[in-house]
Amino acid sequence: MKGFKKNLNLLNRTSSSKKETKETKSSLPNTQKTLPPPGNADNGSVQQTQPATPDRRHASGTPPPPIVVVSSDPPSDPSYRQPSTPERPPAGTLDLPGPPRATLSNMSRLRANTKDTIPIVGKPPRKQRSSRFFITEKVDIERIPSFTETPPSEHPQLFIKKLHQCRVLFDFNDASAQLKGKQVKAQALHEMLDYITTQRGVITESVYPEVVGMFATNLFRSIPPPVNPTGDAFDPEEDDPVLELAWPHLQLVYEFFLRFVESPDFNTNLAKRYIDQPFVLNVLELFDSEDPRERDFLKTTLHRIYGKFLNLRAFIRRSINNVFFHFVYETERHNGIAELLEILGAIINGFALPLKAEHKIFLTRVLIPLHKAKSLSLYHPQLAYCVVQFLEKDPALAEDVMMGLLKFWPKVNSPKQVMFLNEVEELLEVTDPVEFQKIQVPLFQQLTRCINSQHFQVAERTLLYWNNEYVVNLMSDNLAVVLPIVFPALYTNSKSHWNRTIHGMVYNVLRLFMEINPDLFDDSMHQYKQRKIEDQEHAVHRYNAWQKMREVALQNAPNHQLPAGFHEVLHPPPPSPLADDADILDLSMDLNATSIEDVAGDSDDHGIERVPMADPGLDRSIPDLHASEAPGTGAGVHMRRKSVLPVDPTIMRDLQAHRSLDNGLFCVGVWQNDRAEIIANDQGNRTTPSYVSFSDNERLIGDAVKNQVAMNPTNTYLQFYFLTLLSGYQAYILSSMFDAKRLIGRKFDDAEVQADMKHLPFTVFSKSGKPPSSTVASRRNSNLVHVLKMKETAEAYLGTTVNNAVVAVPAYINDSQRQATKDAGTISGLNILRIINEPTAAAIAYGLNKKVTGERNVLIFDLGGGTFDVSLLTVEEGIFKVKATAGDTHLGGEDFDNRLVNHFAQEFRRKNKKDLSSNIRALRRLRTACERAKRTLSSDAQTSIEIDSLFKGIDFYTSLTGARFEELCQDLFRRTLEPVEKVLRDSKIDKANVHEIVLVGGYTRIPRIVKLVSDVFNGKEPNKSINPDEAVAYGAAVQVAVRRHLQEDPGSPPVRRRSPLPRYRDRWWCHDCSHQAQHHRPHE
Repeated sequence: MKGFKKNLNLLNRTSSSKKETKETKSSLPNTQKTLPPPGNADNGSVQQTQPATPDRRHASGTPPPPIVVVSSDPPSDPSYRQPSTPERPPAGTLDLPGPPRATLSNMSRLRANTKDTIPIVGKPPRKQRSSRFFITEKVDIERIPSFTETPPSEHPQLFIKKLHQCRVLFDFNDASAQLKGKQVKAQALHEMLDYITTQRGVITESVYPEVVGMFATNLFRSIPPPVNPTGDAFDPEEDDPVLELAWPHLQLVYEFFLRFVESPDFNTNLAKRYIDQPFVLNVLELFDSEDPRERDFLKTTLHRIYGKFLNLRAFIRRSINNVFFHFVYETERHNGIAELLEILGAIINGFALPLKAEHKIFLTRVLIPLHKAKSLSLYHPQLAYCVVQFLEKDPALAEDVMMGLLKFWPKVNSPKQVMFLNEVEELLEVTDPVEFQKIQVPLFQQLTRCINSQHFQVAERTLLYWNNEYVVNLMSDNLAVVLPIVFPALYTNSKSHWNRTIHGMVYNVLRLFMEINPDLFDDSMHQYKQRKIEDQEHAVHRYNAWQKMREVALQNAPNHQLPAGFHEVLHPPPPSPLADDADILDLSMDLNATSIEDVAGDSDDHGIERVPMADPGLDRSIPDLHASEAPGTGAGVHMRRKSVLPVDPTIMRDLQAHRSLDNGLFCVGVWQNDRAEIIANDQGNRTTPSYVSFSDNERLIGDAVKNQVAMNPTNTYLQFYFLTLLSGYQAYILSSMFDAKRLIGRKFDDAEVQADMKHLPFTVFSKSGKPPSSTVASRRNSNLVHVLKMKETAEAYLGTTVNNAVVAVPAYINDSQRQATKDAGTISGLNILRIINEPTAAAIAYGLNKKVTGERNVLIFDLGGGTFDVSLLTVEEGIFKVKATAGDTHLGGEDFDNRLVNHFAQEFRRKNKKDLSSNIRALRRLRTACERAKRTLSSDAQTSIEIDSLFKGIDFYTSLTGARFEELCQDLFRRTLEPVEKVLRDSKIDKANVHEIVLVGGYTRIPRIVKLVSDVFNGKEPNKSINPDEAVAYGAAVQVAVRRHLQEDPGSPPVRRRSPLPRYRDRWWCHDCSHQAQHHRPHE
């Protein structure tokens, strides 16, 4: 404590003479002492009339060099007083406003002035002024020859001369004064900077006191009083810092001193005689400078001193601690807290383990109380880093840290609450699971209050905790404690919060909890229901008690009339209506089976939702409960505006079944010159993304949409079709892949439709309960645009009109879905000739339809953007039989993209302390970069991701290796093997009897997928001879060509008349149409 008081006295030594002087300054007498200049130094005569700022002696007892004369004797003029700090001039002598008086706070000063004395002005120009230096007067310095103009033997003496010359101080308030001297000094500083940087052995023992003296003369000064308001009146966005006019020279001095300390020739043992504790205290005083440029150099300087001088480390730590003590418990005003915390963070990072008791005391008594300051926003990132460093060093400090933060948690300051929430999440990421159990109850009680906050940013930032994988794991391990605490807040906000984005985030959190532990989720719902019933009973009891008191008062009142105003006292407002019990009981069902828009309840034609009371009998027990309702509304029915609760598409922790906008491709193929050819689209690409975008003026399809999807993500949709078109003598296929094909042919109330439609980027609705023939995106029919686009592409290539088509569909869809697909083609103006299975088309593409001896088993492994299908075919004499099918409708390349987007979004937040999960455009750009990186890793071992200005002007640059990608998606890759094993079991075919493995879909290019499939079949290499994106289109084109050839010459004999014998020839026949009853053979 004695050391603390001593250091505090040193820090405040210059604060004892702050009285204002009302006399005008007179010219000061000449008090210089004429000293001879150093040997052969021709620097001109130098005189000084005011004392230098660093009024201190060196450790050796020698005074500073004689160029700047320090007068220790009092002047002869009795009216002169030696100032220890810059005097405050009388009112009106400076254009800039002075600081508030020490005895008045900011609010007191504002209240002391009348309104007409407070000027209302706009934002002033950037403020600059010079510190109150003790100017060296009557200076006439001349340029000294440079080091290149003198022989090397004279360099040491020349170096000393230039150091002396640079101790001359000028007045920077007058920009036009002493220009020659300022230029000579700046040139000397530049020359010395180059000299110690390029030369070795130039830092001798005699140089140390000169360099330290030059540094002290130029920099050690009294910091002028602040111009900007202090405390909560200071606005860092509106109140610009006051810049130092003398900075051009000060910067050179700082750079020279840093080069001096960092030089290989620097000797700490010699320097510690001059760089001592008073020197460190003077450096710390400069941290209160308003100029951020100077504070940045001071930060580097003090950090270098801490690293070089082991004997000063403890003193530097104590001195920094004293500054923090003074700030926290006395003034709450200091400009350099952020820089000092940054230095402290580096110091904490080097602490040895275990931590000393003094370090833990500093954490609890200084760092944690720093959170209560009103200027927290100025230094919070550095403070949070220091606290996290402590917790990484000693996980047992988690309880002390978290309870301290909860103690100083802001009550109403929403931006400050967001800062606390950011810091708490960082702390949770390094919290041990055992320590988490000690703090989970008070922590989640506070988080519950934040969820209930009506301030959007506070509620949103709290709900983003459920996007953090590690935090969610901590919650999952302690769900029995966490869920009952947060469930009431989540359910209440799902109904009552004013912001619709919060509704979507809340429902995602509820769904996540339900998937983790459905039984516990149901128990929490019932407990919440029971509490609501108890609250209702209490409200009824209270209301009845007031009613009895009113009746007693009426009986005792004269003439049975209550006095004026008594009715209002004894007749309280009715209790608030209860939550809808049916809503609570059906919440789990709603989250599973219906869209979020339907969870809120039924609504009438005007969008008004009717919520019945939980207990109809309760309405009869409270006759006056609905007395205040509008006429015409029935008792027991409450009216409220329906809440529209969309699923937030930007949520990072999307559910496993979530799909986005980049799953599908389609391609066009043509059979000509006895082979199948793939047609490029108008952009020159052989495959076209299944995108469609609508605006008020235009409709875009394919690549044009994908290029602008980041700018218009909400009006961009995907379509689905597998069409093979036939026209005249030309045959070709149109193919697309997207998981929305699961909707075709299903009824609107189908459980799978209700589950899948929540995750589609367009709206699906029912028309009279019939199976929909199209999907409608935002009330615009986008169902046929891709069919028309494919038709146009084919017709442009062929030069003929296309009227017929053959459709390729997944093998697992049912008859009603096949019929619905056929109807969709008919609407687009195409005659659907035949529907074939995609695995069959893929097998044909690889030439597996050629006649071979015996039966061959073929496995089709189709991994697309949104779905995964596996089929096992048996091929014998050109006949394909589907033996078994399996798959996963919620596994595809999109899931791999989600893993990468989630990973890099967390990396961006960790590096930049910014959360981009609420920005649709930023997520879209990040997803596009992840897709590109994923494709690159199919052939390269490493790739880079570079996105300029990803979020709030911050660039994002990172790298991704193939090994890291495989690690992130390892469980998804493993899931592709389950359908393979199921197909083998269902078909009762041993994997050793599978003759061919055909890979279909662009995501089968991933090396790890190929390796896993090969390992399942004992190292058998899959067939990769055709582009997997084009395999279905290629095979379907071959199938159509065969059909066209048979239709050209139906019923012709396999061997022509008068052919030489023996002759062998195979011919294929097929029906002209499905369910054909008769066969007609033409006459030859």
